Amino acid sequence: MGLFKPAWQSDNQEKALRAVEKETDQIKLAVIANNAPLDNVRVAAVNKLTNQTVLAEMAKHEKNEWIYVAAVKILTDQATLAYVAKNRNSSYERKVAVQKLSNQRILAEIAQNDNDYDVQKTAFGNITNQYFLEEIARNTGCFLRNSAVEQLKNQEILIDIARNDKNDDIRIDAAIRLTDKSIAQSVYADIVNNGKDVYCRAGAIQALTDKEMLMEIASSDSKEKYSVEMNVIVDFDESMGDKYATRNVDLREKAHNRIMQLNELEHIQKNNR
Repeated sequence: MGLFKPAWQSDNQEKALRAVEKETDQIKLAVIANNAPLDNVRVAAVNKLTNQTVLAEMAKHEKNEWIYVAAVKILTDQATLAYVAKNRNSSYERKVAVQKLSNQRILAEIAQNDNDYDVQKTAFGNITNQYFLEEIARNTGCFLRNSAVEQLKNQEILIDIARNDKNDDIRIDAAIRLTDKSIAQSVYADIVNNGKDVYCRAGAIQALTDKEMLMEIASSDSKEKYSVEMNVIVDFDESMGDKYATRNVDLREKAHNRIMQLNELEHIQKNNR
């Protein structure tokens, strides 16, 4: 019987590939895709499959990564793609499935819950729905919060996050995107005065353009409130780069310097008119 085995079963790759190239029957192509001894031949057969049921079964159960990827790239069934995107052990294999997903809810779940950074980022990159972007932006356990805030368009949601979120960095990102700059300025001032992250407090000073707010900070008698410890650049080494050290920084002085900077900018703009 071995003399009459199908050409696709041959160990001669060229011969087997020619057989696949000539084959048009979907049932036979499925058999070849699942059983050919050479991986190249299996992939060639998969690439000619149009039967989504066969492709779905391969996506769910195929152990050979190369064959799996070939099947998923042709697969269009969103339910199967969602299943393998959540359940394949290999992060790369999950990522391949995620790239084909369009279901926004599933993408949001993966972006927030997958244990692999690349898979999460890939899922997030396919999310366009503002509801799910807000969900991620408000999820305190998700590292993609800043990225989600950057894509939010609803000003009321951005105002709420800028005013009420517990993360100073998220608040600044939301405030930057506000069209009402007076609200943004009040958010920056609140972060300087009441924020917990010293670097965000210092950054918020640089975002302030309201000189009255800056003057209130600069002229405050509360040294304790505005005296913070920060890592600052103290030297530069050509081989090692910037050298940092912990120093006590007075945010009131930074506010004063910001006022001077704004005054200088106004002077330059006036002279350029």
